[in-house]
Parts: sequence; C-alpha cells; structure tokens
Amino acid sequence: MRHVPRSFRVLMVNDLTPGEGSGAEVALSRLVDGLRRRGDEVHVFAGEVRHRGAGRVLDLWDPWARRALARRADAVGADVIHHHNVLRELSVSVLGVPRGVPCVLTVHDHRLLGVADGSLRGVRGQVDRLVKRPGDAWAARRAVDATLAVSAELGEGLGSAGFRGVRVVDNPGGDPGPEPPPPSASQTVLCAGRLSPDKGIHVLLRAWEQVAAQHAAADLVVVGDGPSAGPLREVAAGLPRVRMTGRLRADAVRDLLRSARVVVVPSLPAQRLEGTPLVAVEAALHGRSLVVSDDPGLASLVGALGAGAVVPAGDVGALADAVSARLADPAAADAEGAALRAAAVPRFSTDASAAQVHAVYEALVHG
Repeated sequence: MRHVPRSFRVLMVNDLTPGEGSGAEVALSRLVDGLRRRGDEVHVFAGEVRHRGAGRVLDLWDPWARRALARRADAVGADVIHHHNVLRELSVSVLGVPRGVPCVLTVHDHRLLGVADGSLRGVRGQVDRLVKRPGDAWAARRAVDATLAVSAELGEGLGSAGFRGVRVVDNPGGDPGPEPPPPSASQTVLCAGRLSPDKGIHVLLRAWEQVAAQHAAADLVVVGDGPSAGPLREVAAGLPRVRMTGRLRADAVRDLLRSARVVVVPSLPAQRLEGTPLVAVEAALHGRSLVVSDDPGLASLVGALGAGAVVPAGDVGALADAVSARLADPAAADAEGAALRAAAVPRFSTDASAAQVHAVYEALVHG
C-alpha cells in the first residue's frame, strides 16, 4: 500500500520576516512555500518583536516573546514549532514552548558554536562573548528536539557540541526552472552577496585585474550592498568592465544567475565561517560554472555536488586562474554547469528541501 505523507500544522519562528534580505530569511520563505505545496499548514511568527535601546537587554532572555509565542502556538494548534534565527530579537527564551510540542531548530550559522559574527564591539561584544553565546548554546541544547544544520561541516560541529537530533538538511535554493542556456553563451562572471569584508569581494576585484587582461570580452557583475560598498566601488571604478548593481530583487538576481558563465563565492572563513551560502546553491541549480573559496561549508557543498573549483581563501592568483580557466574553455564550463545542475536539483530545489524537513517532522510527531 502506498505511503501517504501526513500533513502538519507548523509554526515557523524567526527574528525577521521571511522574504528578501539575508540568506536565512530567503531560505525560510522558500521553505514555507515548499511545505505548503506539500499540504502542510504553515503559520509564521516573525518580525513581531524588536529590541531597541535599553530594550536590547532582552536579547538575552525575553519573557514577553516567550509568552506571545506560546499563545500563538496554542491558537494555531501547532504540531511542530520550527525555529530559525531567533537569537537576536526573540532570544532563546522562545525555545521549548509550548511544552510537549516538538521543537526544531535550523542552524544557519556558527553562533551556537561560539563563533562571533563580528557585528558587535565594546561592552556589547564582551557581553555577547562571555554571557550571551554560552547561554544561548546551553539553552538550545536543553530545549531543542531536532537540530537541522545547513552544511555537513556545521552538522559535525553541532553534534560534537552535544546538540540533540542533529541532521543535515539542505538549504532550499528555489525553483530550478526550465533548462537554462549553457554557460558558454555568456562571458559574464557574477558575484552576489553582502558587501562586507568577510565575503572576499576585494579579493575578487584584485583577481579581476588578471582575468580582464586575459579575456577582453569578459565582464564582472557584483550584486549586493553592505558596509564595504563605498570602498569596493572606488576600487571597481579603476578596473575594466566591472558593474556593481547594488541590491536587486530576487527575480533580477535569478535572471543574472541564469545568464552568467561563472559564479564566484570568494568568502574568507578566517573572518567569518559560512553555513551554505544560497548563491552557491542557486548557481548550481541554474547550471552555472562555480568557483568558491575553501571555506568549510562551501568546500563541502562543492564536494557533495561533485563539480566546481575550490581555491584557497584570499589567494588572488588561484582565484584568477580558476575563473580564467572557465572563460578560456567553453566546453568545460558547460560540462561543469550541467553536472552541477544534475546533482543540485534532486537535493537543493525548494521541493526537495521541504521533503527533507517534512520527514523530520514526521519522525518527531509519529516516530
């Protein structure tokens, strides 16, 4: 007899509203859509609590957020509470409520493993290091029934740190869409992400000097915004055929991905470790040739997909060589793009990721 998957009433919980923004919010929005297509009833508790000024002390523990979440869960009759990024506004106070309802946490970054994100300085940075991060990890280990990691490397760390029910669940990369044009149809090199020092865009711009000298028809497009936007624009202005677009809508980024020869993700793990950047997953789903740094999350992604180039983070020459090789050999770029798409669609499409998460719910509720 054919197994018919059960549907669940799920309450998704996140500091910020799902949608365009950071990778976690984009991934959450896609997961909500994918679970609803499977027949699950998904509700969202997000963007409703913001701590400002002196109220930031509630980042440590917010009893009002805890009570508000418990009321919402009761109102919707939630079978599962699924948390994502809740550490900065809602706080870990929301984990484990209501009692008796399975608690799932997707870990998108390394904060629960004690790694700072570099955004806090001074007294707040000291409180974060000495009090908040250890307290968050202690509370999460006690309250969470299933811990979902977005990369194998992150999952290994969480398991070693004593988190319960650790499983690797692939980030939803969106709808792969119809067969894209081959990479060889384009000479565009694309990089998309937050313009901050840890993303390594400055390394790519230095590498571009070498690439542009060898490939007169190639151009570089950098998508995104962030604290490094001004200095990066100054550097880009002195380079040939570089376009910096600023932040774009998701559909515009998708169109650029589908029309690029090579997608580059030059992150610097010494400054901030990645989980699994969505742009790398999206590039694979759209059949683009891919060059990434040896950040552990990125390297494990390329290893799992079986194609793409991994270069030492911060190595300008190695990055330039890998990009140039894909511009110089159209057939090889096409073969790499096709291999990446074939490997990514069964794992990283939104529907595939939603199926993985649904299976976790089923094991918790009915297992």
